[in-house]
Amino acid sequence: MKDMLTIASGFQYSVNIAFDLYNDEKLENYIPTKNALGFIAEIMASTDMSAKDRARVLVGAYGRGKSHIVLNIVSLLMQRDKHLFQNIWQADNEHKLSAIVNRYYENCNKLLPVIISGSNTSLTQAFIISLQRALQDNQLLDVMPETNYQAAAKCIERWEHEYPDVYGRLAEAVDMPVTEFTAALQNYDIGAYKQFEQIYPALTAGSMFNPFLGFDVVELYESVAKAIAAKGYGGIFVVYDEFSKYLEANIKEATVSDTKMLQDFAEKCNRSGELQMHLLLICHKEIANYINKLPKEKTDGWRGVSERFKHIQLTNNFAQTYEVVSKVIKKDTVQWERFLLNHRGLFQGWQDKYGKSRMFSDVNDTELCHVFEHCYPLHPVSLFLLPRLSEKIAQNERTLFTFLSAEGRFTMSAFIAQQPADEEAFILPDLIYDYFQPLMQKEFYTGDIHQQYVLVSAAVQDLSDDSVETKLIKTIALIYMVGEFEKLSPKADVLLDIYGNLYGYDVVEKALLNLEKNNLMVRLRRNNGFLRLKESSGVDVWQKIHDGVAAAGQRYSVKEILNSMNFERYVYPSRYNDEKEMTRYFQFEFIDGDEIADNNGLPAKSGRIHADGIIYGVLPRDEEQLAKIRSILPSAEDEKIIFVLPKEYSDISRSVRELEAVAQLRAEAANDKVLCNEYGIIYDDLYEVADDYIKGFVRPEAGTADYFYQGVKKQFFRKSQLSEFLSQIMDKIYADTPVINNEVVNKDEITSVAITSRSKVIAGLLRSELEYDLGLKGSGQDMAIMRSTLLRTGVLQQDVVQSVCLNLSPSTNTALATVLQRIKNILWDELGSEKMCMAKVYDYLINPAYHVGMRRGIIPIYLAAVLHGIKKGLVFSNSFGEVSLDAELLHQINIAPENFFVEKINWNEAKEKYLYHLEKLFADYVEYDAQDAGAANYNQVYMAMERWYRALPRYSKEITCYLNGRPLEREMKKFINIFRNRRNSAREALFIAMPAIWNISEDYAQLSHNIMYTKKMYDEASMVLLQYLGNFLRRNFLAGANPRATTVSVLKNWLDGLPAGIMQEAFADNTDRFLQIIQEASADEQELIQKMSSLLVGLRVDDWSFDEVETFKAKVMKHKETAENYHADIVPDAGGQAEFIADVNAREGYEIKICDEQGNCSIKRFDRVAYAPRGKRVLNTLNARLEEAGQGLTMAEKRQIVMELLSGLI
Repeated sequence: MKDMLTIASGFQYSVNIAFDLYNDEKLENYIPTKNALGFIAEIMASTDMSAKDRARVLVGAYGRGKSHIVLNIVSLLMQRDKHLFQNIWQADNEHKLSAIVNRYYENCNKLLPVIISGSNTSLTQAFIISLQRALQDNQLLDVMPETNYQAAAKCIERWEHEYPDVYGRLAEAVDMPVTEFTAALQNYDIGAYKQFEQIYPALTAGSMFNPFLGFDVVELYESVAKAIAAKGYGGIFVVYDEFSKYLEANIKEATVSDTKMLQDFAEKCNRSGELQMHLLLICHKEIANYINKLPKEKTDGWRGVSERFKHIQLTNNFAQTYEVVSKVIKKDTVQWERFLLNHRGLFQGWQDKYGKSRMFSDVNDTELCHVFEHCYPLHPVSLFLLPRLSEKIAQNERTLFTFLSAEGRFTMSAFIAQQPADEEAFILPDLIYDYFQPLMQKEFYTGDIHQQYVLVSAAVQDLSDDSVETKLIKTIALIYMVGEFEKLSPKADVLLDIYGNLYGYDVVEKALLNLEKNNLMVRLRRNNGFLRLKESSGVDVWQKIHDGVAAAGQRYSVKEILNSMNFERYVYPSRYNDEKEMTRYFQFEFIDGDEIADNNGLPAKSGRIHADGIIYGVLPRDEEQLAKIRSILPSAEDEKIIFVLPKEYSDISRSVRELEAVAQLRAEAANDKVLCNEYGIIYDDLYEVADDYIKGFVRPEAGTADYFYQGVKKQFFRKSQLSEFLSQIMDKIYADTPVINNEVVNKDEITSVAITSRSKVIAGLLRSELEYDLGLKGSGQDMAIMRSTLLRTGVLQQDVVQSVCLNLSPSTNTALATVLQRIKNILWDELGSEKMCMAKVYDYLINPAYHVGMRRGIIPIYLAAVLHGIKKGLVFSNSFGEVSLDAELLHQINIAPENFFVEKINWNEAKEKYLYHLEKLFADYVEYDAQDAGAANYNQVYMAMERWYRALPRYSKEITCYLNGRPLEREMKKFINIFRNRRNSAREALFIAMPAIWNISEDYAQLSHNIMYTKKMYDEASMVLLQYLGNFLRRNFLAGANPRATTVSVLKNWLDGLPAGIMQEAFADNTDRFLQIIQEASADEQELIQKMSSLLVGLRVDDWSFDEVETFKAKVMKHKETAENYHADIVPDAGGQAEFIADVNAREGYEIKICDEQGNCSIKRFDRVAYAPRGKRVLNTLNARLEEAGQGLTMAEKRQIVMELLSGLI
């Protein structure tokens, strides 16, 4: 075969633009595609002086010939000999490209190519080095401006000759010999330059090295372009080959200056005009694909770079690729004609077999046989797989063309060399797998290609390389790697077609069975017959699945499983929804055939589904039940239900139950990767089977099901037809639905944020006086809801002078006007004396029988609009009693209207004035709602009265008689008991219970007066008590004092009349404390009485009950008696001063003298008394604690502790 077939020279190695720039063979062997010709023409046209798009990114996968295209472009721009491009001229059928090239050759100076390659760390370094190399290669180095690198090198050279001491210090500072350091600078080493910049200030007394102020790469290239113009060049064409490698290696470290340099360079190219500058970046992927994981500031920078370039995509055109492949394979004419004559049947067979498939749909039928002939020895499947696989994983070292032309194992050249002459032999997919296997191993480990590689490696380890099983495994893996199953599927018949002629169909069948038997492959018979590789776990997974199904029994419900899988559970009447500006839907639900057969066509659960309509997918048990259901359905006339029946019975139950079992088994095997993957393969297969079955019900275009509505079979061929029919049903059922254009609230369940916004709108509607825009400010969601539901519907009317009113009969929305009037009729006109459940209103608004069908989200708004004018005559209540009307109440009613009731009350002007008087009387306790500031309703008034009651002192609340002993009036007691017992609602208390106290029926003015008088009595009760106690003290301690004296003066005068030593006495009954209060009293009589109350009763006066009055009086008199019975003798002390001793001979007690820090001393005396057993325990405890302290406390410290305790008690 090697004498008949040869490989065109020039394809053995991939193109390197920099190395092959003057390689004539590469140019002569280039085979252009139509896309390539278009790109070459575009570049050549951009050399026109008026062209602007001169910055480009060429994007194409590995192996697409990007570098070869650009090599030809650069050679044309260099105006090389036109004869080198014969293949281009031959492919240029319309001669458009040749015309552009000829014009360029005749009228323009050639461009200097600058080729940048590699993954340099610094873009600046890469651009400068490549420019210098290009100038050097073209003997133009003299025009290269001095760069900062060269300036630094020259500075070191000057130091060496003129400043040897500085040169010596430099030698000590750098980390390499100075000669090597200088060489690095001359090679534009950015690390060396940065080190030089850091060292320079230390060597030059702090100055900074700055050879070129404002110098940058763009200016450098521009200056070179100007300089070479005089030498016959029209400009510079910069090519950054393998720019994607730079991005992969350095994009995270690239600086802002790098991205700015690229942006500036691109802009300079696009504006370069006659002084031409071009920049072409060659990438394998778009720049955007490299920046996903960068910080935002860097992402924005690289997006800015990308936006300044024109992006050229080398799109897939495999028909052109086949043409290129055919030109690579050269054939000896004589031998090839003889081979064709002998093997015509081979190619005709391929034409018959693969011409009918979609594999080569991009090739004309008349040309397909020629493609097979010209691409021989590639098998058609290999020809299909090769360019697609190369596009996915190829690298420079292994591409489609290196496979075709390079020497080495597993290449076409090696294959041709091994085949005998004039025998049928063709390259099969397994050879392609072997060639590209090293690249598969390097693929990302979580990708599909690498996973297939892992499966192949595990499967073939116990198989010989030449076995049919190995070839089949590799071919299946390649088909999955390419992933175009609609053109080439991994099925048994495909593999038989590939390998059957060569090895025999029986052998291939047997090999497939062996792979299944050894758990290396699974045949997805349930779904599409695909073959899939798998890693064997040693577990009989199917037996496990069958056991799981058997153990579950009927616990696996087929309909429930299908319902949980169905992601198309909602079908929308789109036209109706568009017209009504809302979303209605039909819910799709699978049901068992028994539910239809046993209930005569109406499923028992129809009422439990809260959709606007229901589409039932019926799952018949067998053929017989399917026929029975068809006979029953004509009696099913529910206007909201559509039934879907399969045209033919298909038993899906087994697959669905197996699906549920394998799902559970896969979850249990989560820690066993191999076993979990096995279950996963089967799960995917069964899932697709069930999913296809579901689609047969929910997608009319599948044509596998019949639709029945009210007993009539309907014909639908597209889902849009079904949607239109649903719209017609909704037109009939919900004909009177008003149009409200607000998707936020015009639905049954709204968000908590929307509820808050809706509440603001409702609060504005419930105000007694409407405000402009209902008092809403700004442009938030609440304002949008108000405008869409009230302003645009004509319900809320306002003008520029801020006159605001509600219109319950808007002419612009007649459907809404009807609804509002009906709500008003229910809540007012038709409401009798009995309570009415709010569910009646909601029944009208929601029940399909009334054809309104409003969504719950907007109902509270329109209830508030109606209630605005009638709220004073209505009372709302729940099971706990009456409730106040506000936004929260309407929200709660919206949730459960059956729990709330409304009742009409007889409201008149007298009640209005009565309520107004009470509001003013209890004004200090009224808490106004935000919606009605300054105008309280009766609930708020009653709550204010309750707050007044709670604020009363205990004494006032519990008073039953006056201080003179006269019983309190019965009416007053009843009035206060209303608040104490809290058995009445606000309305009952104000309009029933309180009038009944004074036997008043309609005289609310008199009732207001009585309440005012009663309130005054209770408000003043505590003050009256204090006055009474003050009079009591004056009366009992006056003792001949001036009657005009205050209570405090009277008590102090009395205290002054006691023996002088009494203040040193500590009395057992706390008389000394009583005396101390009098002694320290200020002029505030009430403060004095409160302190006495705390001492004598243990409570403040406000907290007394009526009994505490007598307690207080008795204890005061007791202390008075104790103090007045006190007697003391006067004896001289050691210093001759008088000292008072109280009945020394008659008493056994203690006398303690206490001096403070200022030297002020006081003496305290108290009697010795016996203590109870509990006192003994306290004494023992104190002694024990002091003893436990031991040496930790000195005796002086112990005494100090005891004295401080004692001081606090006397």
